[in-house]
Amino acid sequence: AGTPKLEVSQIYDETAGRLTVRLRQSLDKGAAGTGTRPVHIPVRYGLVGANGQDLDVRGSSTEARIDGDLIHLTAEEATVTFEGLSSRPYLSILRDFSAPVDLRYQEAEADRLALARLDPNPFGRWRALTDLVGDALVAAIRNGQDSIPDGVLDAMVAAAADETLEPALRAQMVSLPGETELTRLVAEDVDTDVIHALRVSTLAALGRRGRDTFEALRRALDDTGAFSPSAQAAGRRALRNTLLAPLAVAAGDPSVAVTQYDTARNMSDRLAALTVLTHHFAGSAPAETALSAFYDRFVDDPLVLDKWFMLQASAPDAGTLDKVIELAAHPAFRLANPNRARALLAGLAGLNPYVFHRADGAGYRWMADMLGKLDTLNPQTAARMATAFRSWRLMEPLRREAAQAALTELAGRGGLSRDLADILDRTLR
Repeated sequence: AGTPKLEVSQIYDETAGRLTVRLRQSLDKGAAGTGTRPVHIPVRYGLVGANGQDLDVRGSSTEARIDGDLIHLTAEEATVTFEGLSSRPYLSILRDFSAPVDLRYQEAEADRLALARLDPNPFGRWRALTDLVGDALVAAIRNGQDSIPDGVLDAMVAAAADETLEPALRAQMVSLPGETELTRLVAEDVDTDVIHALRVSTLAALGRRGRDTFEALRRALDDTGAFSPSAQAAGRRALRNTLLAPLAVAAGDPSVAVTQYDTARNMSDRLAALTVLTHHFAGSAPAETALSAFYDRFVDDPLVLDKWFMLQASAPDAGTLDKVIELAAHPAFRLANPNRARALLAGLAGLNPYVFHRADGAGYRWMADMLGKLDTLNPQTAARMATAFRSWRLMEPLRREAAQAALTELAGRGGLSRDLADILDRTLR
């Protein structure tokens, strides 16, 4: 509630060569009584031409002060006018994330695709493409489609191959939103089975359309020299590892991930390969072999072993809940160990909506039972873990009913700590 909403709209008058941009801010009243009066929002902008360069045109406004490419929005609304334009430019707004706001900017798909390709501001390019991908996925979910437009996928492939951008940024631009993020974006009557199926099919489609580009990039980014912790080297690893999942899923073959796991010389590459094997080829011989090898190698390293538990708990697979139940009885698992408990419980409830929000309610019931046990050992950790249930009202009716039943049963148990009881009470209200 404390985050301002910034609504942006634009009108272009071709005859007059004028672009009119309207900015409007609003602020919901917070639970702690935070106010709703307008705040000072610095809005950095640019007008991008068809050649990918910023136009040297400055705006004017009677309601907001403008310093170069920065609009100081202090009123509830302001209109900014740009004159002398020979053609309609692409409006790049909130550059460099100039203000922490919830941006509401209804851009046409063609404009977003153009900005994703042309915007000279890296943040602007990232925002245009990621917003486009997110909206396309939400539309596909609501319309019962099994993929997103090819043009959007091609824009992601082009971004991955754009050498003018930092590899770390390219890794972000070619990444699909996770299932937890998609649940938040859909926001009502969520069916996590549909979200999961669409994300997998879209990942495969991305891998097919970008196969040659992605394979060439992975070869070029393969670093055979000494390990470097520099930001540049980390970005190269991030991009190479991000491309692994779409290639493996598109091929329906874990061999590329197996090869990377077997030859990995650092933890980033090893974990990336193990994640692909665990999350997309769960239960297969290659995945089980890699998990066993990882455990044997890092059994004496508690923090790394936490990742082993979390990876398996967060695998979006029909057999994951049974696997998690087995892991809860594993000799290396201790519910009293906060890190180990968080790895398993948060891995399922926080990172795996496909399994946690199972339509039969089994994920809810298991989590509620574990929270009851954890509460007797560590009330604070149990209370934090219980916040995973806060999304239950976003689900479709069958899942909502199952979640509410699990929460009500847990809340009705005697002897709960004040911490957990308070979270449950707030969640059920």
